[in-house]
Amino acid sequence: MSTSPIAIYSPSEPTGLPLAHLANEEDDDELIRILKAHANLLTTRGHLSVDSKIHEANNQIKHIINILMQYCKAKHEELDTTKSLLAYTYDRINAFDETFTIIT
Repeated sequence: MSTSPIAIYSPSEPTGLPLAHLANEEDDDELIRILKAHANLLTTRGHLSVDSKIHEANNQIKHIINILMQYCKAKHEELDTTKSLLAYTYDRINAFDETFTIIT
């Protein structure tokens, strides 16, 4: 009886450009949803035997995604605060400049 060779997966970086619908996606939450769906797909499709190590890896991927999203949201909030402070400072400088120009 002849058996087919088992394909061996070699982890690697993606090649080529990202798919347009991913590269153009501006909604972080949608990208995370897609990533989580693909993580689930890895454990539910094909000829992959899902054992406890794969299940744990799947869970860790999702935890890492959630952690990264929390970091990203915190950075977005920090940038929004900085942007607001810069806008306020710019407005105050302009108001001072206008007042100073009127006086002189």
